[in-house]
Amino acid sequence: MSVIEQQHNPISSIHSQPEISGNCQNGTLIIIGGRAERQTLHAIGDYINPPKDLAVVTLASDEPEPNYENYKNIFGQIGMDCLHFGMEKRSEQDLSIETSGVFVTGGKQDMLMERLAGTPLSRELGSYYRKGGTIIGTSAGASFMGQIMPVGDSYARGFGFITPIIDQHFSQKNRKERLIGLVQKFPDRIGIGIDENTAVIYKDDDIHVMGEGDVYVITPTKGEVVLREGDVVNLSMYSSSLKIN
Repeated sequence: MSVIEQQHNPISSIHSQPEISGNCQNGTLIIIGGRAERQTLHAIGDYINPPKDLAVVTLASDEPEPNYENYKNIFGQIGMDCLHFGMEKRSEQDLSIETSGVFVTGGKQDMLMERLAGTPLSRELGSYYRKGGTIIGTSAGASFMGQIMPVGDSYARGFGFITPIIDQHFSQKNRKERLIGLVQKFPDRIGIGIDENTAVIYKDDDIHVMGEGDVYVITPTKGEVVLREGDVVNLSMYSSSLKIN
């Protein structure tokens, strides 16, 4: 019996309307498996247009302010300015994201979704992505991108930028069984497991792998494919139901 079956926690809204609707393939997602080192972040910076500034969303963190200051320092060292989108910023009624990119930090993905729910920031993230914006997420900020996200030994509703199920710290925290269990439970989805210090550039169902680790594409019918730095594949070859209608 899989870990998902052992801790069955049905989410009634899992197949209902995601946080964003319509064809949401206009933007670019940069999905990091956690613990990205300077070299990887610098390479990711090449995908951010001038003036290379980031809105840093810290809602997944128990300590948003220190978390923001840490990333402000890290990105500042590679020539990128940051603006904090935290607990207070999320509720501003006239909120607008005007930076070159958005960076969603790690922490707890279920808390991130709870704090985003129904806020102007949630609506603006969807709009920003539909208009072609670039959104980067690491760890919890990676998993929340799918319609379904792993949470502990169960699952919950994610933001819904894309339909694949994203898991992170994949090899380091032995999460293959968890992701396989979710793909078996939701056979219309594929799973993408991303190692630490590794990123997937996701655009129009094409993925490009960068970093030192591996990326695992898991499907209910075709098993497991392992991708490494420099690999580029179109995910439609693994699933015919990737896009949100």
